[in-house]
Amino acid sequence: MDSQYQITTKKLNKVRSLLPVGSIETIATELELNLNTVRNVFSGRNKKHCHLVLSHALLLIEKDKKQKEDLLTKIDEL
Repeated sequence: MDSQYQITTKKLNKVRSLLPVGSIETIATELELNLNTVRNVFSGRNKKHCHLVLSHALLLIEKDKKQKEDLLTKIDEL
């Protein structure tokens, strides 16, 4: 992997902190990966599955954000 595209531990921690509760397990299940494999990606110890796991994590973050926005809109409409 080209050094300019290296994912730093700081960036991995940021993504992990934005994940909804239970997302590590969800990612493992949906991608059919071992739970420890997913955890190792976020700790920087597994680069083999990094792209796959992070792509899925970002999708979950966006989905969670959209759900929260939709909920706030519905509350405002009350």
